[in-house]
Amino acid sequence: MVNKYNMRIFVCFLVLWGTASAERSNNDYQKYLTILGFSLEKNTLNDVRKRLGYVNIYEEGDAAFYTATICYFLKDNSGTLYFYSGELGGEDHLINSIDITSGIEKDKNCGKLEINAGSIQVGNLRIGEKMKYIYKHMPRPIVKFSYGVYHESTMLVKVRYFDGEHVERYHTCEEDIFIQVLKTKNVSSEISVAKSSAC
Repeated sequence: MVNKYNMRIFVCFLVLWGTASAERSNNDYQKYLTILGFSLEKNTLNDVRKRLGYVNIYEEGDAAFYTATICYFLKDNSGTLYFYSGELGGEDHLINSIDITSGIEKDKNCGKLEINAGSIQVGNLRIGEKMKYIYKHMPRPIVKFSYGVYHESTMLVKVRYFDGEHVERYHTCEEDIFIQVLKTKNVSSEISVAKSSAC
């Protein structure tokens, strides 16, 4: 079984230092980057707490390894929903990644939601699907490994701004996208999505 703390570091490492070069439109990914109405790098941990219920924010690490986490146990102990904010999330704790698992960590003081893990959509992906279905609906390209599959890519985004003379200009930014699905007995058991912008 993969240690969850190591997996989070693995995800952060790939997002921050990934070298994939596929360029895509933001529209291709929006359905994967918005879960239960919360969008990566747009909503904050407090946005989640206001709507889903107040829970403690767990903080660990520092600098590049800093992580602020909130979590919710899902209906009938069907899984756990995690929202993470890292160093790039700033003081407002913008959401950098979201994780849905099919298990629960009983030592965690998470909130509770009357939502089944298998009903939460991540694009076309869900917990409890056969991996054959997951492979078909993951964004391309994908990389398969012994306990799952992931997709990583970089897209270029134009950002509008005004210079010192109030002239409209555009700046090109890179956004790294990471989507990973872990499996148990050839069925999806954990879905992670992460986004990092360099603007």
